[in-house]
Amino acid sequence: LGVTYALDESRRTVARASFARYAGRIDSYYGTIESPSTYSYLAYFWDDLNADGLPQGDEVRFSDGIQYYANVDPENPDAFESPNSIDPDYSAPIDYEVIVGIDREIVPDLAVSAAYTWRRVTNVGNWDTRIGLTSADYTANDPVTANGFTAQTYSPDPDLVAASAGGVLKTNRPDYHQTFHGFELSLVKRLSNNWFGRAAFSFANHREYLTGPGAVQSPTINDVNAPGLALAGPQVDGGLVAPRSAGSGKGDVFFGSKWQVVASGRFQLPAGLGVAGSVYGRDGFPRPIILNLGGGSDGTIRAFAGSEIDDVVFPDIWTFDFRLAKRFAFGPRAIVISAELFNAFNANTVLNQNRDASSSV
Repeated sequence: LGVTYALDESRRTVARASFARYAGRIDSYYGTIESPSTYSYLAYFWDDLNADGLPQGDEVRFSDGIQYYANVDPENPDAFESPNSIDPDYSAPIDYEVIVGIDREIVPDLAVSAAYTWRRVTNVGNWDTRIGLTSADYTANDPVTANGFTAQTYSPDPDLVAASAGGVLKTNRPDYHQTFHGFELSLVKRLSNNWFGRAAFSFANHREYLTGPGAVQSPTINDVNAPGLALAGPQVDGGLVAPRSAGSGKGDVFFGSKWQVVASGRFQLPAGLGVAGSVYGRDGFPRPIILNLGGGSDGTIRAFAGSEIDDVVFPDIWTFDFRLAKRFAFGPRAIVISAELFNAFNANTVLNQNRDASSSV
């Protein structure tokens, strides 16, 4: 639902507002949790006797027993069924959004615009919890410190895990929601008097809220979007939401920029010359430091070595680009020769870095 209203007779000042309710998508691969052909494993200790980096049969320590497992009943590994299940009431996430703004033409060809966005994210999906367990069924492991960073994991009760054959339930995350507050301000100069330009500033505050015990199963504060069971990030009520990049993990980027500045302009000079420039700046993304630690039946967990996802952040980014172009006309046709300079001041800002505190590099 939307409305736009001119505040003056000249219609140089326009107010606007909108309300929306969105149903998010449910990824098709979520359904594979109940498939017996999904990724399943039994984990054992092994000794790399020949130092080839690969386990051979005589190197696996079967006598020590299964250390952890997933998507298979260790008492009946040949069973063509999964111990996992999907909540019959599982449904799509729901977003509510309100936007209010105002546009004003200050003088001909020069306009300013401001907008505020509020969004509430509810019914969040892709929440996998161990069947029959609560946070009270987890036991704290000893904290581990490496290179000045300390993290701690919690292990689930192995008897309760075995009672459900390690089964997990995919459902919507209870007692949980997110809010987003955003502000945008822009200034636009349309092409006149041989130049045009645009400048914009935005600020965003994306937070998550845990309003009850159902929002947390494992007390381990852990890597966002990490594979596993109910691994829910830093689990801080009111903490920053910074989604982790998907794919192979090589990028491993957490998108959590709070502010951003963009400005660009172009000037038309005599003799068909044109010069343009742009500047882009934003604050640095979070760099959550982790330690890979054991979590009992939950296996190895990338545990946060901190209390907030943005305890450590990368430096702010500023880049400047320039362009010089010359237009040659040949009757109705023309060609343009241009020279472009990117990152003109050769900023060497770190964009990504190893986050494992126990790593030697």
